[in-house]
This record gives sequence, C-alpha cells and structure tokens, in this order.
Amino acid sequence: MHRLAALAALLLALVLPGAAQADERILRYVTEVAIQQDASLLVTETIDVRAEGDRIRRGIYRDFPTRYREPNGRQVRVSFDLLGVTRDGQREPHQLERVANGVRIRIGSPDVLLSPATYRYVIRYRTDRQIGRFDDHDELYWNATGHGWAFPIDEAVATIVLPEAVRFGQRGAYTGALGSRDSHARVIADEPGRISWQTTGPLGSYEGLTVAAAFPKGILPPPSDAQQARWWFADWAPVLAGGAALLLVLCYYYVAWRRAG
Repeated sequence: MHRLAALAALLLALVLPGAAQADERILRYVTEVAIQQDASLLVTETIDVRAEGDRIRRGIYRDFPTRYREPNGRQVRVSFDLLGVTRDGQREPHQLERVANGVRIRIGSPDVLLSPATYRYVIRYRTDRQIGRFDDHDELYWNATGHGWAFPIDEAVATIVLPEAVRFGQRGAYTGALGSRDSHARVIADEPGRISWQTTGPLGSYEGLTVAAAFPKGILPPPSDAQQARWWFADWAPVLAGGAALLLVLCYYYVAWRRAG
C-alpha cells in the first residue's frame, strides 16, 4: 500500500508541475496607430507571446471587427486591408476568415508545430472610417488590443500618431472587459503629434486596452461627397441585395400564378 501511495505521489509530482507550467500568455502587446493624411489608419501590432504547445500550437489568430451599430440602429462598415504578418522577423503564413462581425486573421501554418518558446508576431493593416467628427474637434477612439484573447496580457502599450505635430486635446484610456470604464493605464509620452499609454497592471483573459484622443479640426480633410457615397453603399448594400432578392422571388411567384391562371 505504501508503495502504491509513493508511486501515485511520484506520478502527481511529474504530471501536475507540467500542467502548472502551461502558462501561455501575451507578454507584451504594442500597438501603433498612424493616422494618415486621408484619415485612414495604418496600424502595426507587435505581439510577444509565450507558447507552450497547449492552445498555441501552430500560431495565433486576431479578430478585427468591421461592422458596428450606431446608437440610431444603423450598421456601419469599415474597411480592413491586411498588409503583412511576420513571426520573429520572417513572413508568416496566414489567412483571412469571415466571422460574425468582421474578419479573423488566422496566423501560422497547419503543417508546422511551434516549439515551446517566446515568439514575436507583427501584424500590419490599414483601415478607414475610424475618425470621430465633432463640431469643435476630431477624435480617434481605438480598441488597441481587442477583447477576443483567451490569454492574459502582461503589458499593453498603445500609441496614436498624427500626420502633423499638433497638441492633443482631451484623452483617455480604458481597461478591462468590453464596455469597462476602468482606467488602469497611464500616459507615458505626450508630445505634438504623438501620444502613448501603458497599462499599469496585467489584463485578464478577454480584457483589453482602449484609448481615445482628441485633436484640432483641420488636420484631416472632411470626407468628400464621393467617399460618403461609397460608405453609404457599403452600409446599405446587404439590405439592398436582400430586398432585390425578395423582389425577384415575389416576381417569380407572381408570374407563376398568372400562368397557372
């Protein structure tokens, strides 16, 4: 009996420490959002992850929402153009998938298993229609990390860069789950045309960092009539397509009814 107990204790000592060490996490998440002169955003995300072969086996994925609903109920669609993905400085296989409210960047090769180690992923993309336009200022409200990570994030840093060296106005940072108004982050750099925040504590699973900064009007041109027309069509195209399909079905049944009569 004593031998069986000792054997069981030995097995637990061998198994449990290994499980306890499966502590996959994001060590550092750095986002730089460069606002372009045409009001589009050029975004670079640098993500340092610790992989141990548990959930991070072949790579990671990043969800990016492209559809939002305004307070008036109107659905807004923004663009997303993936420019490149690297792992440790080398181009990394990836693919885009549609998800409920946007796109998913699935990073990694299905044929390559990652060894337990720390990896640096860099994701670059462009998006537009993200600037808030107000009477006396413009503003960028940016979810710097997203809220879809199952892993804790030890540290997050977010930077907003303007196309001109002007002072920022009101600013803020929010941490925690989606919709949280907690603010466990601080400004670490504030100079004309550039401002950065850093979290003051770790983020838990499905928590993120969101930052906001106002800047003077006139830095960015207002949307042109052609641009607003493209946005309107992008917002309403699915509704119009659905209406057209319904109309075709009704026409089909009407013609079939007339012929039967």
